[in-house]
Amino acid sequence: MPFELAAGDPFSGLIANANFNGANLFTLQTTSINAADLNALNGKTTIAINASLVTSITGAAAEIKTLYNSGVAGKIIGLSN
Repeated sequence: MPFELAAGDPFSGLIANANFNGANLFTLQTTSINAADLNALNGKTTIAINASLVTSITGAAAEIKTLYNSGVAGKIIGLSN
C-alpha cells in the first residue's frame, strides 16, 4: 500500500478514495488547505495528490513555494494560481 494513515490522523478526512490498491492518485476533499499540512501529506505518500478542488492555500511563503515545486514535479496535481 503506497499510503497509510494512523487512526485519528488529521488528514483522513481529506482523502476521497480509501482504497489505494493499485491507485496512482487520490483526491483531496477540501477547498482550503494549509501549505505545510499538504506538504506533510505529500511526504506520507508515493502516489500523486489531486488538489484540483483546492481554491485557497494558506501558510508561509516558503511552504507555499515547496508545495508548488511539488506540483511542478507531478507529485501534487491540479494546483492553479
